[in-house]
This record gives sequence, structure tokens and C-alpha cells, in this order.
Amino acid sequence: MKSQFYLVENPKHTDITDQYILHAKPPRFLARIISFEEDIDIATTEHEGPNISFFYINPDSLREVYTLVVEQQFDPAMPEQIDSKLKRMADWWADYLMWEDRQETGRGGKRENLADYNDQTPDLKIIYNGEKWCVIYRGIIKTFDAEPLMDEFLTTKLNFTDEQLEEGVINEL
Repeated sequence: MKSQFYLVENPKHTDITDQYILHAKPPRFLARIISFEEDIDIATTEHEGPNISFFYINPDSLREVYTLVVEQQFDPAMPEQIDSKLKRMADWWADYLMWEDRQETGRGGKRENLADYNDQTPDLKIIYNGEKWCVIYRGIIKTFDAEPLMDEFLTTKLNFTDEQLEEGVINEL
């Protein structure tokens, strides 16, 4: 049986940021894997398009954030079709990470969803790693050195109101 997901790497680049997953069945698309963990500086990227983010907790209880972002779409599809396939792709990637950990340590990790900030801000996820703030929202991943800078971005660039941002869940690394 042919798999619908394939891990793709560019052999000319050794940088882990060059990892992708190909969804090989219609609608076919290529998603880039973006990751960071608590002891690595959080990367900033802006990407317009479908994405999904989640925590992977490795066997040593280190939390890693993974975001899969669609970089290229080969077949026409409705957004909800891509979102559905992205959810399955995230499950596949987490299963792969668990399998890899079991091969190395005999123990697997687990996947946890990132919480939306609150009900008034669907799709907005805020992560704090003890030093920096990270906003993940509809294709944008942006890091801030201070909470006031993040708040300004949320209100001026993303047009959230102070009332919407008054209280919510912070995902912690």
C-alpha cells in the first residue's frame, strides 16, 4: 500500500530546517517542518497559508513545538480539505517522532495540541519559553523579546482588541 506521507530532505543542505513532508495523494502538497524547543532560540517566519502547530514531549519531558506549513500546493482543493490533511499529517509526524524516540531510547514521547489563547481569538496561539514570547497565528510565527512588544503587534498588526486579549492561555515550554 502506498503511503500518503513522505519525509523529504534536500541532500545538499544539512540544516534541519530543510525538512518537508509531502502529501502524495490528492490534494498533493508540500509542508515545511518548523520546530523549536525550550533551549533553542525561537525562530520567526511569516508564511501565508494553511498550517498546524502542536507540542511534542520527548521521553526526557522536553517540550518541542512543531509547526507544519504548506509551502506548495500541487492540486486545487478547498481550505477545509487541506486543513483535514494537515491534521492527519501532524498525527503522522508525531507518530514518526515517537517511533524514532522508541528506536533510540526504548520510550516514546507524546503529542499535545497547543491551546488557543481564548474563545475570542480562534487560531491564536501564544507560547512563552521563559525569555521570549512567540505568536502563532494563521501562517505567522513571530517572536518577541518582551510582552509589551507582542501586545503591540497583536493589536496593531493583527487587529485584536484589548478586550479580546484581556485573559487567555499561554502555552509554556
